[in-house]
Amino acid sequence: MQEEFEEFKEFKEFEEFKEFEEFEEFEEFEEFEEFKEFKEFKEFEEFEEFKEFEEFKEFEEFEEFEE
Repeated sequence: MQEEFEEFKEFKEFEEFKEFEEFEEFEEFEEFEEFKEFKEFKEFEEFEEFKEFEEFKEFEEFEEFEE
């Protein structure tokens, strides 16, 4: 009986460990997702800045052309 109880305890610990590992992987995945979203946001911001810069450049060239 004692032996079965020990095996059961080990099994429970193993199960808890597995759940913890899955949780860890999930947390890492969550952080990865947030990182990806952040990166996409940064790329979008840079793209927006680039567009504004291009428009500004075109505007300046147009002004010089006007003069």
